[in-house]
Amino acid sequence: MAPLRLVWPSREYLAGYVAALERGWSPDNLRPQAAHEELARITSDADAFLASLVDREAAGDPIALPDGRTVPRLPGYRRWLWDGEFCGSIGFRWQRGTEALPPYCLGHIGYAVVPWKQRRGYATMALREILHEAKAEGLRFVEITTNPDNVASRRVIESNGGVLVEEFVTPSALGGKRELRYRVHTLHDASPHSSVRTFRAIEPADYAQVRQLLANMGWQQRVEDEARFERMIQGANRTVVAVENERLVGFARALFDGASNGYISTVAVAADRRGQGIGRELVRRLMDVDHPADITWVLRAGRGSPGFWQKMGFRKSEVAMEIVRKG
Repeated sequence: MAPLRLVWPSREYLAGYVAALERGWSPDNLRPQAAHEELARITSDADAFLASLVDREAAGDPIALPDGRTVPRLPGYRRWLWDGEFCGSIGFRWQRGTEALPPYCLGHIGYAVVPWKQRRGYATMALREILHEAKAEGLRFVEITTNPDNVASRRVIESNGGVLVEEFVTPSALGGKRELRYRVHTLHDASPHSSVRTFRAIEPADYAQVRQLLANMGWQQRVEDEARFERMIQGANRTVVAVENERLVGFARALFDGASNGYISTVAVAADRRGQGIGRELVRRLMDVDHPADITWVLRAGRGSPGFWQKMGFRKSEVAMEIVRKG
């Protein structure tokens, strides 16, 4: 599978979306019947259905509530989660010029990941991307609601800096159910001042986020092949990840023979977390050995990084040689 990305609904991805609906997945966590309704709309007019999913001007028909009333549509759109296959959907809606929402709209953002793609960090990554888009629309924060028993959804929100505001009961027209309301600021996602940052060895559950991090840094070709990516990780005998709550913000790997020589292969830090000492700590942990003066460490200092490595004590070599891979 390729790294996760958000795509706009289009004919290119429609077959995957239809297949998910036919397997019983619903884009609306509260309305399983939405799957059948959308399949009918796609069968009737696929192009009109796709166009309806992106409505920034709220030009579509009014929204029908469960009690039969109709209410004005808000500006909004849906994005689809794609890793080479359809993974889920995330929607964003808002009112221009304000963070406030009408009573019939419980939150700005809703998401649903297909069951066979869950537990990969996809919802966390998708929400993080949508927060950037919400900021671009001028919103200082968004509100997201979830069921108190939906532990996975709560973790997704909290991993993106969400703060619990209240527990409430939805209006009777929306089911009269207990919900939790979170507020997530868009001016910074998961502020490092309010997050718990840990460093540890990589685990298989981290692989999806590491691939996404490396893809974001321009290394898509090196991580696109999932099997090759896993060999890269498993072949390194030293790995470190930096994690804030459940968000992976840094990764490094190295080869070390345990006695004399070490090679630092990769050091990557999320763009919005650079300049905070994460890279230095990743490298320090890779090079943490019993007799450091006995070890020669080598690396390839590219992408404008020589200044960083010089601060870590490295000097340009006059003896290193290499055979560069072809692809």
